[in-house]
Amino acid sequence: LAVTFTNKAAEEMRHRAEAMNPLTRRATITTFHSASARWLREFASELGHDSNFSIYDAQDSTRALKQILKQSHPKGDLPTLVNEMKSFLHSVKTAGIFVSEIEDFAMNNPQLVPAGGVNVYRLYQEFLAQCNAMDFNDLLLNLLLLLRKNEKVYSILSQRYQFIMVDEFQDTNRTQFEIIQRLAARHQNLMVVGDDDQSIYSWRGATPSNIIDFERTYPTATRIALEENYRCTGNIVAAASKLVAHNKRRAPKTL
Repeated sequence: LAVTFTNKAAEEMRHRAEAMNPLTRRATITTFHSASARWLREFASELGHDSNFSIYDAQDSTRALKQILKQSHPKGDLPTLVNEMKSFLHSVKTAGIFVSEIEDFAMNNPQLVPAGGVNVYRLYQEFLAQCNAMDFNDLLLNLLLLLRKNEKVYSILSQRYQFIMVDEFQDTNRTQFEIIQRLAARHQNLMVVGDDDQSIYSWRGATPSNIIDFERTYPTATRIALEENYRCTGNIVAAASKLVAHNKRRAPKTL
């Protein structure tokens, strides 16, 4: 199994792998969301879904939230509420917080939950279930739920993939990292590729500590530093290195 973040990157990985060895056509080389959608269709019945469930894009999610908020917040500013709730739902789902856990989360982190957020999360998930649908974040969250709670699914998937590679690991969020940890738990053959200095997506849920603390999570891991830069002149590399050295938490490297 090899996973990355964009279809373009997955296609490039696939071509490079097949050029090295035609047998890699048997490997699953794809994006996190595509892999999750494939597995969820395979095991949909374990979640109480039909395998032909719909996948809601951003527009679908916005329409669903508008419908919910018109009823739950009839006097509110609808565009502002929709944006606020979309941001909230994205943040809790990428952090791996299920609707069954949201009440405890809100009690412990009231500053992170907008007014009415707990109820909207519940109503939104009920709406999706009634429509036999999942949004993009649910693809990861529901897969994680199966890997945590369903021994059959965990056993099949962890046995199926004996070697796992993750590209652009600095961009993974908590949900994605736990999925990878559970898939790799049986065989412990996990390779990640990434650069903590290029972690710029924390605003959309990426967790830089996933790569910075990787060797703490996996103490027997081997670190291979790729320190040659083929894209920039020496002056640019030196200037960038001097600037990024001020980061408080980073993996040491000399480009």
